[in-house]
Amino acid sequence: SGAGKVNAGMAAQLLVSRFAVSGVIFTGVAGALNPGLRIHDIVISTDSVQHDLDAKALGFERGQIPFTEQRFFLSSAELRAKASRAAKGLGLRHSVGRIVSGDQFIVDPQKSASLRKEFDAECVDMESAAVGQVCEANGVPHLIIRSISDTAGHSAPQDFKKFGDSASRN
Repeated sequence: SGAGKVNAGMAAQLLVSRFAVSGVIFTGVAGALNPGLRIHDIVISTDSVQHDLDAKALGFERGQIPFTEQRFFLSSAELRAKASRAAKGLGLRHSVGRIVSGDQFIVDPQKSASLRKEFDAECVDMESAAVGQVCEANGVPHLIIRSISDTAGHSAPQDFKKFGDSASRN
């Protein structure tokens, strides 16, 4: 899809509209927020939320789409269970949890800790919640699977360059 929420949303809508898919599995890399995650670990989404959507001044929670009840985009329980079984079968270290998305590459450890605390998130990326939102709007089940490429801290740019390709293959 390319980087960012807009690219991911456009790609997801294209799949839904043009190809009438019965589900979407979206993969890529992410920065770890959970300190127990290591480079190349897999995160399978329970749900996703846009951490950079902030209309608190209007009375909405961070991540909530204004004038709606939408905040968290739930992944398919069936797809999640299948992905967990597959990860176990392949011997991949994985966790199941929330993914936060924003059009930002996170390099500040304090920002990472804040996102972890506020959203109880496993990892951060730039696309997942957009895919979740499009799929939910169209009634299409989805799942996000991310491989950790960096720790969303000071060394994230170097780690991403070093591990981005191998994390993607994982």
